[in-house]
Amino acid sequence: GYIFLRGGDECFQRVAQRGEPFSFIDDLGEFMRRGIVVISQDHDARFEGVCNIIGEHREIGRKCADYFIKKGFRHYAFYGREDKSWSEERLKGYKEEIYACVPGCTFSSRKCQGDGSEWWWYDVTTLKHWLHSLPKPVAIMACHDSAAYHIIEACQNDPDGDLGIPERISVIGVDNDETVCLLCHPQLSSISRNVEQVGYEAAHTIDSLMSLPGDCL
Repeated sequence: GYIFLRGGDECFQRVAQRGEPFSFIDDLGEFMRRGIVVISQDHDARFEGVCNIIGEHREIGRKCADYFIKKGFRHYAFYGREDKSWSEERLKGYKEEIYACVPGCTFSSRKCQGDGSEWWWYDVTTLKHWLHSLPKPVAIMACHDSAAYHIIEACQNDPDGDLGIPERISVIGVDNDETVCLLCHPQLSSISRNVEQVGYEAAHTIDSLMSLPGDCL
């Protein structure tokens, strides 16, 4: 999402006439030309010419890999989003750490595409087919907790026992969303992110930018 400050209402009215929420607007030039302070916080992609506040996504991937490596896994997989920079960065960190520390391992990834609706209306049959194709026992990192929930749900009521958790499949999520983690059975393990600190960083950045002369923004 974005945080906008400084500027008149005219710019906001012109953008609003496009019929799009701010979070779906990729051209921030209109705001910048009007002297409106713009920062992007962990958006799907990175913007040039504005401040981007991003998480340590590659490091998150490494932490998940380290968690599984210490448990002695030889087979690994990743379930994420193809069109989201944060998912791609988590995949890179996860994969790099595994290949560096586990020679001869296997690795597979499945990355969904689309507008995000597949997180609500995902294809259980296709997901189960992918899970069945993985060598076992396998350690799977999901790009976030909702994706991990889908994996756990797909593994339930498996008739031949090939998708048993945690005997055959181990899953870890990201964000440590308490509601999602508690809904999972077995309960989901997840990497916690310091999201509260992001708000402080955003406020500090805005304060610094607001102190600059208008022609420096």
